[in-house]
Amino acid sequence: MEPDVLPPEYAAALPARLVPSQRAQAGDPGTAEPAHAAGLRHTDESELLAARQRSQLLWEQSALGMVEWDEGFRVREWNPAAERIFGYTRDEALGQHAHFILPDTVRNSVSREVLDILLAQQGGSYSLNANLHRDGRVIQCEWFNTSLVDENGQTLGVTSLVQDVSEREAAQTHNRYLAEHDELTGLYNRKYLSHRAEHAISLASAQQPLALAFIDLDNFKHVNDTLGHSAGDRLLCLLAARIGAQLRAHDCAARQGGDEFILLLPDTTLPLAGALLDELAAALAAPCHIDGHEICVTVSIGVACYPQDGEDFDTLLRSADMAMYDAKRDGKNTWRGFRAPLRDRASRQMLLESALHRALARDELSLHYQPQFALGSQQLLGFEALLRWHSEDLGTVSPVEFIPVAESCGLIAMIGDWVLQEALRQLSRWQAAGFAPVPVAVNLSAAQFLQSDLAERIARALDAHAVDAALLELELTESVAMQRPEEALEQLAALHALGIRVSIDDFGTGYSSLSYLKRFRLDRLKIDRSFVADIVEDHEDRAIVEAVIRMAGALGLKTLAEGLETPEQLAWLTAQGCDAAQGYLLGRPAPAGEATAWLRAQAVATT
Repeated sequence: MEPDVLPPEYAAALPARLVPSQRAQAGDPGTAEPAHAAGLRHTDESELLAARQRSQLLWEQSALGMVEWDEGFRVREWNPAAERIFGYTRDEALGQHAHFILPDTVRNSVSREVLDILLAQQGGSYSLNANLHRDGRVIQCEWFNTSLVDENGQTLGVTSLVQDVSEREAAQTHNRYLAEHDELTGLYNRKYLSHRAEHAISLASAQQPLALAFIDLDNFKHVNDTLGHSAGDRLLCLLAARIGAQLRAHDCAARQGGDEFILLLPDTTLPLAGALLDELAAALAAPCHIDGHEICVTVSIGVACYPQDGEDFDTLLRSADMAMYDAKRDGKNTWRGFRAPLRDRASRQMLLESALHRALARDELSLHYQPQFALGSQQLLGFEALLRWHSEDLGTVSPVEFIPVAESCGLIAMIGDWVLQEALRQLSRWQAAGFAPVPVAVNLSAAQFLQSDLAERIARALDAHAVDAALLELELTESVAMQRPEEALEQLAALHALGIRVSIDDFGTGYSSLSYLKRFRLDRLKIDRSFVADIVEDHEDRAIVEAVIRMAGALGLKTLAEGLETPEQLAWLTAQGCDAAQGYLLGRPAPAGEATAWLRAQAVATT
């Protein structure tokens, strides 16, 4: 056989569409070609052989699986890449029906009609299918299918290119999950819930109401502080599971972030929401066991209803949030529905926050000084510095209103530092004017008292203004002192070492531990005005005040009554041995100029 001539059996397999000269060149005795075409024959045969070799290499080395199906959708050819994808060798796959690589759930849905449609398609088609690996795994595969059609237009089968995209699809599925779910608890996230809520709102009506509940765990920070954030995370997961278990089929729960959760309750009125939330709160209150610790959790919940409390998700969520804070103010461990005044209060608070940020820069804050007198002698003992605010935009704002706002927005420590500096500055002016030294009492917020460097900061301020530490008195409420009693003991010892006097303000309104009160380095107790107001008529208030005065005397502490307004109160307190008092009867809070006049009068009285 000449090198340039193909074997007869190979030539016979060549497609009929080859020109007669090519078939003769391949060794077909029934054909002939002119002699002048001999020069082209060798080139055509070489190109044909090269093309077939390239096709064979592509078939064998392709990263894509290549499968040829006959008209009955049985495997006619199966390349090595298909072996790797599905786990079946070529010999095992040949003749198998397409069902052999389909899971049962998919196999049952792939009918003969579907396969006939695929066979009849002229051109290509794409599909993403769940397929079955030989080892039983379900894999995700992309298929690119092309019908095989002969010269007469008859469909002979299908050729498919296939690739395993399981890892890609798993990554995309995971990304979709993360886009919709909270990664820690597995509940939905706020973004997804907002889509669900807007859809539910579009379907809601007066006949199909909708409620949105905002849940906040009470005192969750204490868990993180004492047991660590890992324990806190596990507690959140446990509680999230309980929330999910309490939901109805059409409800939806999401984690807002931190220790906050949101519930979407379609077809739910406020009374029905309240009943559901009572059950939820009871489920959440069951003890949780984390790292050997038993933790009992309570929740504060706010509820807003469509459409009266908001006509879109964001408005409903704000309304539910306001209602939740209303529940917090009412003692926690309860739920509250939204009320219109809450929106006015929230708007006012936002206005106050914005104005408070500008107050210091605009020099809008000032101190008024209320005199404190010894009972019996009526001698001026000192002043309490009281913060006042006259806003350029809002006018005079009561401390009862703006102090809680300053605490909630994180400005109280900065404002408290200003009060301390201003009080010391005024003391320095009085010293320079030659007045007899009298102490000034300044209130400390929890944010200030818990500063680790409080004693050092106050020592620097005293030095900067050249004021004797004995002239500064710091007032703490019971709740501040008892928030972290062991830390309070260290802080009070450091302040006492500087020579600063410390008193407990509003005594009797908190829950002081007498064992800690005995250990605190204190100078006096201030009896709250709520007990003083009715001591003449109310025997219970008289009994409480009498007990405080005796207890203080036994502990070596002085007492001062706040809110003294009538001569009868003055007479009774004096008779009981109360040491000092302040109130409108003795003197209203006044600017520094009027306080200076009291000092001048005191100086005249003693000469």
